[in-house]
Amino acid sequence: MKAYTLKEKLEKLQDEGKFRELMGELRHYLGTLSKHARSPLVVDLLAMFKMAIDKDIEALDDNLVLLETLFNTPGLDVQVEILDVFSRLSTIPSLRQSLFDRYFKEIQDRFLTMPTSVRVMIIEILENLSRDMPTLQGIVIAFLLGHLDGAEHDVLIEILAVFQHMLTDEPDVEATFEPHCQRLLDRYAFESDATIEGAFIELFKFLPRSKDEIIQTCLHWLKSRDYHLKHKGLKILPAVVESRVDMECLATLLDGLKDKDAEFESSVVDALSSIMARNPRFYITRALKYARQLGATAADINGLVDLANALAGKDFESIFSCVFETMSIADGACDALSLAILNGLNEEYPRQLYAAIFKIMESFDAMRPGGKLAILDKILAVATGLKSEIISVWFAKYLSKLATDKEGEEIQRKASIMIARLRALEANLDEKLEHVNVRIKQVEDNISTMKNYPRLLRERASIFTDTGDRDSATRMLEAEYRSLLQKIIDFDDFISKLEFKHLIMDLVDEWYQAKEYILDDLNTVKDYIAGRIDKVIKEKHADIGAAIQRLVGKKEVVLAEYEELRSTLERIDSLDDGQMGDITGKIARFTTNMLLFDLEASKMLIEQPVSIGGYQAFLESWVQSREQMERDLEGGIAAIDRWIDKTTRGKESVAGNTERTVTMYKFFSSFVHSSIQDFRTILDEFQSRNEQSTSDFFSRKFEDIEKAISFKQSKLLDLIENKAYLIDKYWRALNQATRDIEFIVTIGRLKEEWLTTKENIEEKIRRYYHAQLERIDAEKIKQMLRIINPIPIGSLKSRLKSIQCEDDVRYIAGVIDIVQRHQINALVQNNMLVSVRDYNNPDLPGAPVRIKTTASPHDAFLALKVIVENTSIHELYDVIVSIKLPAVIGFHDPGRSNHRKSTSSIESGKNATFTWDLEDIGPSKPDPTRPAIQLSKIAIIVSGKIPVDRHFSKTEELCFIYK
Repeated sequence: MKAYTLKEKLEKLQDEGKFRELMGELRHYLGTLSKHARSPLVVDLLAMFKMAIDKDIEALDDNLVLLETLFNTPGLDVQVEILDVFSRLSTIPSLRQSLFDRYFKEIQDRFLTMPTSVRVMIIEILENLSRDMPTLQGIVIAFLLGHLDGAEHDVLIEILAVFQHMLTDEPDVEATFEPHCQRLLDRYAFESDATIEGAFIELFKFLPRSKDEIIQTCLHWLKSRDYHLKHKGLKILPAVVESRVDMECLATLLDGLKDKDAEFESSVVDALSSIMARNPRFYITRALKYARQLGATAADINGLVDLANALAGKDFESIFSCVFETMSIADGACDALSLAILNGLNEEYPRQLYAAIFKIMESFDAMRPGGKLAILDKILAVATGLKSEIISVWFAKYLSKLATDKEGEEIQRKASIMIARLRALEANLDEKLEHVNVRIKQVEDNISTMKNYPRLLRERASIFTDTGDRDSATRMLEAEYRSLLQKIIDFDDFISKLEFKHLIMDLVDEWYQAKEYILDDLNTVKDYIAGRIDKVIKEKHADIGAAIQRLVGKKEVVLAEYEELRSTLERIDSLDDGQMGDITGKIARFTTNMLLFDLEASKMLIEQPVSIGGYQAFLESWVQSREQMERDLEGGIAAIDRWIDKTTRGKESVAGNTERTVTMYKFFSSFVHSSIQDFRTILDEFQSRNEQSTSDFFSRKFEDIEKAISFKQSKLLDLIENKAYLIDKYWRALNQATRDIEFIVTIGRLKEEWLTTKENIEEKIRRYYHAQLERIDAEKIKQMLRIINPIPIGSLKSRLKSIQCEDDVRYIAGVIDIVQRHQINALVQNNMLVSVRDYNNPDLPGAPVRIKTTASPHDAFLALKVIVENTSIHELYDVIVSIKLPAVIGFHDPGRSNHRKSTSSIESGKNATFTWDLEDIGPSKPDPTRPAIQLSKIAIIVSGKIPVDRHFSKTEELCFIYK
């Protein structure tokens, strides 16, 4: 409790800023406690003493005396805490000189007797006391140098760290180290601890005046037989050597490359690569020159190969260019040293080596003729020495171009000779060149195609904007965008894995540049279409609003017509007999008009995938009005039924009453002709909408269109059947009311006329809507064939709505009718619907073969070779190749030759070769009517099948000139 009270008292003085009183109390209590053992209270009081000592400088001497007493008190064991206080004092510039003068002599006398932790702290304090005072720093350095030998690990690490700090802050103190540099090297030489080794090496970096002495000592170690010293020297040299090293040092290191000790040789490579990496072109040139002057042995070559590989990892271009520029050629082969280094680079960095060799030829056109020939000789020697297929094929491709370009006769001749040498070196060189050229064409075509992806996406914008539904359009756009993006990703992956990638670096670079632009443009187009979708949807909503207003106007017209009709219906019972036919016709016509308007009003509900509030309110209002009108019309029809019943069954019935017979005939005739006119109105209505309905095929879902067609057709047929019911009911009532044959025959003819018209209109309605369903089915088939080919006929039965039959033969016939009627490039084979768009037209590029021809002249004939390559993923079979010859060309051996040859199959990616021996069979005497030189053609026709019996054919013409 007492201790607790003391701490509170001292803390109160500290908080009040009474530091003089605080320090007095601390001196009192610490002096009292110095006679006791170490305790937490003493440690706490010393911590507070350290915090406040710089606030009581006037009593500094008293404070130092107390600290000295506590430091020297046996058993108290607070030396570390007291040195912590001195460490704080050592940071005060005004006290450094006085403290150094007061304690340095005592430190010199007692340093070795102090514990390790205390010595480490004293070294740190000495560094602080001597900071910014070169004289004191020299004294401290000399003192610490005297304690290098035998120093413990922590003490030595602290000494080396202090040396580095001093040299960093005050480089002039290096003069103090100069007489002792050898001593530092000797101490380093026999140190095995890696941390201390690293500290010494870092220290040597700060001694530039002693660099020569350090390097000479390292070279002496390297020339000794002691591998411990050799390794020590290798570790220092990379640290102290600057941008360039003298030839003695470089030669000594290079000699180390042929050391028998593999571990040491590896260390030499590491050291040399570290030094040479600062100026690789300078060093590797001097290293190659030194090795060639001395006559490089196998050990020298191996060491230089390792060194070149190590340096190439940091600066490949410099290493390769130095080797290539200094290599010598003798008898078409490069020197052993250069070839060995190039082989090493080929093993470690093959792609960079290819790129570097290909880059040499970028400036070929600007070279002088002599320089061009020398470069060609060197590259041929490299290709021959490395035996690299990629370099040989690339060089042969380049030489083929030189052999035909206007480079001069000497270069053309040289190129032809070199191509012949490469053919001897590389088997099937011509086929490989052709393969590379084909792949290059594929890459070029793909790049060209993908550059058009943004435009392609933009051209499809109408497909997305015409859907009418923002969510659906956005999903379709995202799916299309992802599809194009995935193709770009797949092609980029294909490019990265090309085995001949470095033969087409210009194309690869073009692709990587184009890819960024394509992706940017694709994203821009996507954003544009997304904005366009929003705009179109808003405009469509605005159009829908206008359409609703138009519907409201038409509704008002219908209601006005109804009000006029309702006023007549209210007094229908009081109408005379002559007016009943007119009112019946008006009811029939209004019923038709109301239905047609109801179809138009309901059309938006079916077609619009989104709910529109204004339209919903309009539709609810219309439905209420329609139901009310239907109830009123039912009342009118009931009144007509009562009138007919009264007329045909009452006392004044039609029987025997000529006037009433005429009235009823007029009634029935008026109703029949009114119904026939309604049919014509219906026919005109749906025919006028034919163009609009078919234009929706590409902007709406097939299910929505089919739903709308079914709804309209059922509504129209229901209306016709309702009229048929009334016609039949009225006819029966009139037929039973009289035995007047003439009347019965007359109304029978009217009924027959009506029935004929009814059948015609029903047939036209069904045929019209069936044609609409058939057009939808045609679009379905086209869409499905784009996704899967061939399509099993069975899978179409649940999708095609225009074909309703269970019999397979009739169903297939229906499918064939749709395909033919709508000009779909497909045919039915083996219960499969097969697209033949890509294969049955020889003029389309989709035919799955590539035709190549070569001609070899012989003494008496010309050998024409036709190579057919299968470019599809399927196996081709029943392949037939035939040639059509002009009149002046025939077969060399007609008895054994035929214009037609065949093979049973060609595997995917494989070739088949067909050969004909041809000769001139023209007249021996010149024909004066024929020019001496003529151009003619040989037609080559290739046909065959791919799986599911799909036929293909392709025709190419070979143009030639004959005399």
